[in-house]
Amino acid sequence: MAKLAAVIFDLGDTLVKTPWGILLMEKGSSNEVAKFESIVKVTYDSLVKGGIMTEWPSFYEKYMSARAQQLRVQKQTLKEYDMCERVARTLSALGVNISARSELVKKAIEDHYDSYESYVSADEEASTTLRDLQARYKLGLITNFAYPPTIYKLLDRFRLAQFFDAVVISGEVGWVKPSPKIFQFALSALELKAKQCVFIGDDVEADIKGAKRVGMKAILLSEKDLHCPDADAVIRILGELESAIDEIERRGNL
Repeated sequence: MAKLAAVIFDLGDTLVKTPWGILLMEKGSSNEVAKFESIVKVTYDSLVKGGIMTEWPSFYEKYMSARAQQLRVQKQTLKEYDMCERVARTLSALGVNISARSELVKKAIEDHYDSYESYVSADEEASTTLRDLQARYKLGLITNFAYPPTIYKLLDRFRLAQFFDAVVISGEVGWVKPSPKIFQFALSALELKAKQCVFIGDDVEADIKGAKRVGMKAILLSEKDLHCPDADAVIRILGELESAIDEIERRGNL
């Protein structure tokens, strides 16, 4: 029996609370949609300030089309998309040809994520949970996020970076959960085998099935989906995590 050596976390809606999920337009509340639109508007305003001439309604329409296309490809390939490329495609659809690598586009994306960051808050139990677990295990983080600088800023802002032995971001490695490749990056960084790790996340497909597929144990964090046959345990709050891990170890099936 392999001894549990590491606990690996998802970030968004696991350790921090984010303003929306990937299904925003399909399932998001009106408040979440308003936040989303305000952030895209920041992107638009940044471009206009830089000299781009286009109207907001048209920009938003083309932006949403480019976003939907990127998400479709991501779902099919499990490869991470490029936010600068999204903006460049949006502008191209409006007859404005500009490189995705231009300073103007880069600045717009920086402004976009500065606005996004303002809506993110830490789970009140995150620091305590990580501190307690750090005394017993290596800790890792695997997060799907296209723009890595924001992740590092959030980890510093909430003083979470200190807890992790490995941080893997899809925007850096090119693959998103549930691809086995992104999990393998973390295992390599931690110098451990999958059977020595347990993964905690809020998304059944990306986090739970993804982790199980590579041979990890998996714990679902959910206030709603309390019966998940794919997970080894389900918890409602982070404060229940250590007990759930202890129970998995007691069952002796690592």
